[in-house]
Amino acid sequence: MYIAGVTAGLWTGAVLGTDGSAWGWDDDSVGQRANAPSSSPVTRPVNMPAADSGITQLSAGHGHMLALKSNGTVLAWGSNQSGQLGIGTRDPVTGPVQVTGLTAAMQVAAGGRGLSLAVHTVP
Repeated sequence: MYIAGVTAGLWTGAVLGTDGSAWGWDDDSVGQRANAPSSSPVTRPVNMPAADSGITQLSAGHGHMLALKSNGTVLAWGSNQSGQLGIGTRDPVTGPVQVTGLTAAMQVAAGGRGLSLAVHTVP
């Protein structure tokens, strides 16, 4: 595997592999590694199960992660205190969830203080 991209945010970061896999390490307090939250930091790169093959872009935000898939759908996980995962709740998510209503996205961006953006075409 070769590295296709790198993203870093507050409390989270990841590396995107050319095979569509995603790897992360460091803080995992709100499930930003796409698994059960842990009070211990992840000290070695772990494959994030949310990012199966087909991921073309990752964007790290404030304890949350967005993943753009090659089919135009967007996955999100991690902190959701401001509703930044786009799933209609404010509950944190420790595994991948598809962002509601996005099926033709071309780019994603996650930022601080609960910000998530996507560029998409309107069907």
